[in-house]
Amino acid sequence: MANPDRRAVLTTGDGSLQLTIQDFGLALKERLNPVLFIIENTGSRLNVLFTV
Repeated sequence: MANPDRRAVLTTGDGSLQLTIQDFGLALKERLNPVLFIIENTGSRLNVLFTV
């Protein structure tokens, strides 16, 4: 990590969480005391409506 004295912050969407949860686990293992923000992407339904 570039600066281990600073707190790690992970921001991810609910769909991509399954791809990034391993990184969060590694941060916990390294005792980085991370913060996790999960954004619910319910607004993505608008993309489906506009592309159909």
